[in-house]
Amino acid sequence: MLIRSQNKKNIFVLENSESVGIYEMFESGTYKTAGYSICTNNCRMGEYSTEEKAIKVLDEIYDTYRLEKYTDYIYDTSAQASMPMVVANNAVYQMPQDGEVKIWA
Repeated sequence: MLIRSQNKKNIFVLENSESVGIYEMFESGTYKTAGYSICTNNCRMGEYSTEEKAIKVLDEIYDTYRLEKYTDYIYDTSAQASMPMVVANNAVYQMPQDGEVKIWA
């Protein structure tokens, strides 16, 4: 699965990533939270104003990945048996801008 960064300048191959996580960003020289970034392999994919928005985006990445591949079964007439077949969609997830992430109470 591919993930395109929020600024549209980078494409990440999710299968090549060790992890994807949410990290707190701080204002320069302070311990005051400035927002939350979603990163993989030390590369920032997007920035969000609240942790709740960042978690929602991470959930969307998870859902896209989960639906990208699935197993179906085909019947092999020569073997006279059902065989599993992995079906893969070519999913690309575009990291949304902060204002595009809607949180409903």
